Amino acid sequence: MTEDRKEAIEFAGSLRGAYIISQALSVAIETMMKTEKPYQETSNIADMQFLRDYLFDTFPMIEGGTQ
Repeated sequence: MTEDRKEAIEFAGSLRGAYIISQALSVAIETMMKTEKPYQETSNIADMQFLRDYLFDTFPMIEGGTQ
């Protein structure tokens, strides 16, 4: 494992890293939900919502992101 990868894993586990991941998930979900059906990737959206809601929930709680 490279030193950069170790640093990235450590950062992802930090409060700041969790916030950034949470924000990215919230923005991605909101953007993907705007895609017209049948082109909307509903299973990917659901998986992102699951990760955001149960693992990276900082951004929606602070910023009022999509739920």
